[in-house]
Amino acid sequence: MRHCFCDNMEHMKILMINGEAETGGIIEQAMQVIACCLKENAISYDEIVVDHYHDQPCIACGKCYRKRRCQQPGINEILEHLDEYDGLVVGGKVQYGKLNRKTISFLQRLMRCGNDHIAYIPTLPLVTMRKKAESDAWQKFMQLLSYNQSFIVNDEDHFVLSGKLGDLQEEEKNMLIRLMELMVERMKQGRQPSDPFNPVEKLMDYVR
Repeated sequence: MRHCFCDNMEHMKILMINGEAETGGIIEQAMQVIACCLKENAISYDEIVVDHYHDQPCIACGKCYRKRRCQQPGINEILEHLDEYDGLVVGGKVQYGKLNRKTISFLQRLMRCGNDHIAYIPTLPLVTMRKKAESDAWQKFMQLLSYNQSFIVNDEDHFVLSGKLGDLQEEEKNMLIRLMELMVERMKQGRQPSDPFNPVEKLMDYVR
């Protein structure tokens, strides 16, 4: 986990999750652009690259509901610090029209084990994929992030980073800067429910 701490530790903090796990990849480049925006706003961040240590699929054992801990390695160290974060940025890769498995398995465990700690948190989901490719990545992100009722900063038209020849393009960098401006403004408002509390849905989530 890489850290960047601003001088004033009372400021806000963001957790950035790179599920692409490709050195020099588009998501890593996007994280670098976002990191510059955060530094300009005196916001600190932690960055996690979902590698082999973190890549443990959810086995649906149900123990996380009682213990708020995962039986698999690679996530409990993160759960211990979830209360510190005011925002979440998560990036993955589309492979054969699907959100990559590493991103899915990591978010499944994070949302199920730690949803009480990051409920309603402003979230910026991103993917890297070829332009005009058919994908259900956005729907999958919405499903995964619904566990903690995340406030989604962007929309389906502003979450794809294609890049050209392996480099993030200028228009994509500008899009990220605009989205981070929206996210910072939302973070300043604090966590607010995006939908009214639904006890039936909460019960169904527990059953699942």
